[in-house]
Amino acid sequence: MSEQSALSQNPQELDHTGTFDDLLAEVAMTYPLAQGHEVSGLTAPIVIRPFMDNAIFRADSMMFSTLNDMARFAIAFMNGGKVEGRQILSPSVIAKMSTPVARVHGTNVMEKGEYGYGMFIYDYRGVKVMEQDSVWLGFSARFRMVPEHRFAVIILANSNVGGFHDTVDKAFETVMPVKPRQPVSPKTAIKIDEAESQKYVGQYFNPPDEIEIAMKNGQLVFKQLGMELPISKIGDERFQIVPPSAAGPIELKMITGEDGKVEFMYSSLRAFKKIR
Repeated sequence: MSEQSALSQNPQELDHTGTFDDLLAEVAMTYPLAQGHEVSGLTAPIVIRPFMDNAIFRADSMMFSTLNDMARFAIAFMNGGKVEGRQILSPSVIAKMSTPVARVHGTNVMEKGEYGYGMFIYDYRGVKVMEQDSVWLGFSARFRMVPEHRFAVIILANSNVGGFHDTVDKAFETVMPVKPRQPVSPKTAIKIDEAESQKYVGQYFNPPDEIEIAMKNGQLVFKQLGMELPISKIGDERFQIVPPSAAGPIELKMITGEDGKVEFMYSSLRAFKKIR
């Protein structure tokens, strides 16, 4: 099979897009391909070798694409599935992806957000946003759409620190009818005794990452990657930490089972399973 015939098999006409474990990716890697970089700020950017390949990420990442292909997808999504007069995306797929199926926990921006099929759906400063961001070893991506206004922002970077939050916000402020930005302040803490605190102590895993909740001098603390922060209770099974380098507090949501014991903790859009 020739390269051209392999690329043209993509039904959405995204000719340079494919997942890591299919033929499209094998072809994509023979074209000029951005190399992932680790950026620490202490040394020059370092190319990550070998190329990251971990099967646990294949369900939600490890897709090769280009800015042009992603822009083409956004145009189709916001135009009833059509690009240049051709139907390349089914309206039923668009409807499915736009329908919320679960609440989102563990973030201030999406405090009342929801998750559809592959897209976060939430109100951002008065406009309804659909978004999917990704940070992978050596790469990062921002993909944010406002279908009501037929507007999208797409940013791709071959480094692991490409959040570009200020850039995306500036684009919204320039084009979208967004409300003024409101500062996010820590919520008022609720007193919690040591007996209740012990309910949350333990190890929480979402491979390959691990978080520990521990007691220190009668105070719950959050431990991850050498960072140790006090935890404050702010509501029913809701807690917050305040990292010094973050734009605001980060919310933690504890999920309990029928026996009243904690089973999961949501942190930064991820569910960490408690290991008893």
